[in-house]
Amino acid sequence: MKKTLTANISGTVFHIEEDAYTAMHRYLSSIRSQFEGSEGQDEIMADIEARISELFTERLDGRRQVVSMADVDHVIGVMGQPEDYSSEEPGQAGGSAGSANWSTTSGGHKRLFRDPDDKWVGGVLGGIGAYFNIDPLILRLIYLVFLFLGFGFILYVILWAVVPKATTAAEKLSMRGEAVNVENLKRQFNEGAERFEKGAREVAEEAREMGRRYVPRARKSSEEFLGFLGQAGRLILTALGKIFGFFFLLAGSVFAIALIVAMLGHYDLMMNNTGLGNGPELHQWTMLLFETPAQSTWAWVALMVFLLIPVIGLLYGGIHLLFDVKAPKWFGLALAPIWIASIIVLSFVGARFGNQFRTKEVIRDVIDLQEPVGQTLTLAAIENGRQGDWMRSYHRDLDQVEVEGDSVHMAWADLDIRQSRDQQFHIVFERRARGAAGKEAYQRARSIVNRYEHHDSLLLLTPWYSFQVGDHYRGQRVHVVVEVPIGRAVHFDSSIQGMMYDIDNVDNTLDRDMVGRTWTMTQKGLSDRVAPEDVPDDIRPNSDTPKATATTTTVVTRTKTLVLPDLWSVMRPGA
Repeated sequence: MKKTLTANISGTVFHIEEDAYTAMHRYLSSIRSQFEGSEGQDEIMADIEARISELFTERLDGRRQVVSMADVDHVIGVMGQPEDYSSEEPGQAGGSAGSANWSTTSGGHKRLFRDPDDKWVGGVLGGIGAYFNIDPLILRLIYLVFLFLGFGFILYVILWAVVPKATTAAEKLSMRGEAVNVENLKRQFNEGAERFEKGAREVAEEAREMGRRYVPRARKSSEEFLGFLGQAGRLILTALGKIFGFFFLLAGSVFAIALIVAMLGHYDLMMNNTGLGNGPELHQWTMLLFETPAQSTWAWVALMVFLLIPVIGLLYGGIHLLFDVKAPKWFGLALAPIWIASIIVLSFVGARFGNQFRTKEVIRDVIDLQEPVGQTLTLAAIENGRQGDWMRSYHRDLDQVEVEGDSVHMAWADLDIRQSRDQQFHIVFERRARGAAGKEAYQRARSIVNRYEHHDSLLLLTPWYSFQVGDHYRGQRVHVVVEVPIGRAVHFDSSIQGMMYDIDNVDNTLDRDMVGRTWTMTQKGLSDRVAPEDVPDDIRPNSDTPKATATTTTVVTRTKTLVLPDLWSVMRPGA
């Protein structure tokens, strides 16, 4: 029984007898000492170990598992004895007796590889030429014929994919059928180093020659090209600057004229373009919004400064780009703090103004209506002769606002239809207003005045309501709700269309399409496909119920907003 050891040779694990392991270790150490300090030592040793691993694998051939001393002797005989290696060339006079064995290269087993050192594309034809000892040039000429016949390209791609590339020195020796031993491996490496050095010298020489010949010409051409690009770039930038300067000057001029018109108090042109032509003048609106004239003045001046300084910037930018006129440094340094001051003033006034909308109060007046004759209540609008096209269906613009003396009139009331909580018609007026505190909001909501008229089966409403100028505008609104019992109907006259706002019905019919039609209240909502007499008796109002007299019930709802609301959210319709 012999002791065995485990050895890893070129990535393959072998079980090797102890004496064989000692011999192989000494053999490899001797080879390594021969190449100590030489360039490419690691590559040569890697190829030698790879060849030794192949020879051991061939010897074992799957029938044995342990490498014996006989196997090591066989490998050393194939690879050669490093003790006989001489630094002199093989066959040279003065070599040792054993050098003939070392330098003799018996033929080895050829393998087909792609030759990376003799290639035009992938080295396929170079490898085939080395395998069959044929000049690769002849094979390339033959391949051109196949290429013109139409199937050469596919054949080359297949061979390129199937045939491996000779990357190591051992594979290049096998490609030529040379024995893979220490001498040939060193020779192969030296030849590769010489080819690389020669190629590097040739490339360097060609580069120097090209530098002497073409660098001055290229430098001159590049300077001319860059000069052309510079001139073209300057022309393009100049043209763009003039274009932007023109637009800056035009925009600045337009905004400057608009600001001058606003500051002088002539708002007709501006209002006609924004739908404000028939509304109150701008100074009247400011007095409605702000608590004191001083607050209005500060806000107005700060707003003008806030808008004027960017306009000045546009004008200066346009003049500078068009005429290359530069402003003094103090000009920008002086405008910046003024603009920042205007922002601070606007923020302070805005906070004070927003605080006036913090709390909302809603007063609901519920009025019982007498049952109309014929079970249908017609809704129409009161003709009060006021200006303003409020028939545009909930486009609550500022031209629907009028100021007469101490009163403010707004046509922002809207109409909704709901199912009655009992068997009677009701009309509910919801008057809403905001304020800094609940009492202020309540007083403003209470002071809102609105009208209506009821004549048997005709209910006349108006979108106009009024409040005092001293209350200021704090989101005053009126929301009208007509409650219809099940089995009764309403008819929308064309004059009421301007007040209708998103009235629910079973068919999701738009408000404008509900006008001129009669709608019966059912359990599911308003429907124009059901007549009052078609409603089942068990859900119809009791015909013996006495007709109600007009009574009014007032309910107050208070809502306090802890966070200051957005200004538009409280000024827009429906707030």
